[in-house]
Amino acid sequence: MNPWLEIPLADYEAHMSMASIAQAQYISRVLAGIVQDVRPSSVAIIGCSGGNGFDQLPTDIVKRVVGVEINPHYIEIARERYMYHFNRLELICQDFQTSACSFKPVDLVFAALIFEYVDYITGLTSIKKFIKHGGFLSVILQLPNETISAVSPSPYSSLSKLNGFLKLVSPENFEACAVSVGLSVVTSKRSMLDSGKVFHEFLLQKTCSEVYTSVINF
Repeated sequence: MNPWLEIPLADYEAHMSMASIAQAQYISRVLAGIVQDVRPSSVAIIGCSGGNGFDQLPTDIVKRVVGVEINPHYIEIARERYMYHFNRLELICQDFQTSACSFKPVDLVFAALIFEYVDYITGLTSIKKFIKHGGFLSVILQLPNETISAVSPSPYSSLSKLNGFLKLVSPENFEACAVSVGLSVVTSKRSMLDSGKVFHEFLLQKTCSEVYTSVINF
């Protein structure tokens, strides 16, 4: 059983927004900045939970929003919150790595703290088909910390289900894989939160329609 199907949305949102964690606020800032930089008319958020990040999508810029989420309860909450907010809203309850997840490509795909829970090589290959030629992929990866657990401690015990499921990804390996599938690096940087956790942010662009077949050992 995927633990994301067992964690109540209220627990997840409260956990991520705690002042001592503040990852929800950080992710929102990153998304808002990317949208202002690339000004996409269409955006897909992978792992949208209950509409996480939707409030950072100005309707004068973004005309079409796609939310992909594996938890059906999360999707229904996102629908209740935002069904009348955007000109066009598409909510898909599927694992984004499967063929069942399909939608017309967008200008920007946002994937924050997603690749820690999937095979990142398969995940990148799957996500690439959702990006328009010349479009962008914004990614946030969590980096290891010797003194802070990967899943931050909090009163919301349901989040402990993620222990053992979350696997951190090397930014160097991730970048090599992204380039191998035809994505070029636009920006690459690191950010540290007040909690001490460090994250790596990539902005990638789909500049080549060819999928490279060279084998890289990750």
